[in-house]
Amino acid sequence: MEDTLVDAPICVIGLGNLLQRDDGFGPRALEWIERHCDCPAGVEFVDVGTAGLHLIRWVVGRRAVLILDACTAGTAPGTVSVFHRERVLEGECTGVRISPHQPDIREILRMAEVVDRMPDEVVLIGAEPRTMEQGLELSPEVEAAIPAAARELARELRRLGVALELRETEACNS
Repeated sequence: MEDTLVDAPICVIGLGNLLQRDDGFGPRALEWIERHCDCPAGVEFVDVGTAGLHLIRWVVGRRAVLILDACTAGTAPGTVSVFHRERVLEGECTGVRISPHQPDIREILRMAEVVDRMPDEVVLIGAEPRTMEQGLELSPEVEAAIPAAARELARELRRLGVALELRETEACNS
């Protein structure tokens, strides 16, 4: 059965709080990608902010979900790491919660699994945060990580048969 709520089979999600410095990595990276790359047909790019439970709307019924987020993996600040579905479900990378009542991406994926609507592919592209204090700017390390995250996103989309084309001089596909 086709899901009438799904606009595209692949969804790229920018996840995070713009008011907590490096937690805003996901939306800021998504904004950079939309500004510097031609977004391909069949791929929906969505800044969900801190969607909480509403995040499930962007996950269920998709062929693939790729998430840009600040996540703690125990690496140096600004390090970009890529986690595929099983590693995300195993908790190898933890996102930041605004509230203990807010579900994290693992819980959202488990909900999708329970209703048999888990995407075939789930990829979390995360940057290690330096600071989560209140503020609007990313730390220099995390800001500098955005092009690397875009390259990882392009690599993952290519693996799925979709090209993310560069508009300007900075390389999305290198």
